[in-house]
Amino acid sequence: MDEVRADPQALRQIGGVKGNVLIVLVPVVAVVLLTIAWLQWRASDSGLWLGVIAVVLVASVLIWISRVKAIMRQARDVLGHHMAGSVGYGVGVVRNIRILGDDDDASHEDDAIGGEEPEGAVTDGADGPLRPTEDTTAEHLPDRAEMDDDAEEKDLSTVEVELTLSVSPVQGSRFTAVSLQRYATLDALRLETGQHGPVRYLRRTPETSTAVETRLEPESVQKIYRAAAMN
Repeated sequence: MDEVRADPQALRQIGGVKGNVLIVLVPVVAVVLLTIAWLQWRASDSGLWLGVIAVVLVASVLIWISRVKAIMRQARDVLGHHMAGSVGYGVGVVRNIRILGDDDDASHEDDAIGGEEPEGAVTDGADGPLRPTEDTTAEHLPDRAEMDDDAEEKDLSTVEVELTLSVSPVQGSRFTAVSLQRYATLDALRLETGQHGPVRYLRRTPETSTAVETRLEPESVQKIYRAAAMN
């Protein structure tokens, strides 16, 4: 809805200021007329003014309700039109990592050459980190037995991580975005530059709205990789 309010054309399509002012104007005019009619009725004690009061009440309520319904209907149509296709997808590659809230903020600069995109990324969990495939991380991950032995000693707290991502979108030009993600502390410490996975963003502001996408099925992830590679 914020995007619609910020778009003058969208506002004109749902009546603009002149059309929407009736929502405020009708009750104000009705109150003024009702006050005058009530004072006249008190002064003359004529049933005619009671009829005027009833007519003003019914007319103002009907006009106000019809206008609200019309604006809500137009707003839904315009919002649906503007939101359709507003979310884009792509493949994000981690270029820099900064763990926030730590005295020794971790920062890793990218040393990849030419921006070549690694292949076969997957995501881990609802807020899991971007992870490469097994063959690229085997040497960095601890042994399974060691992880089981130390399971009780794991730090289950979470930290906020600032990721600088190079995004290859499904449509459009490549861009760089900064995204704040929250990870379990252990997962945050395993993040490395070069890891990658699907991301989503708003097409109007991709650099400031990019987020790691973790809710897609594996088939959808593969489609995003193929489309980004072909773009």
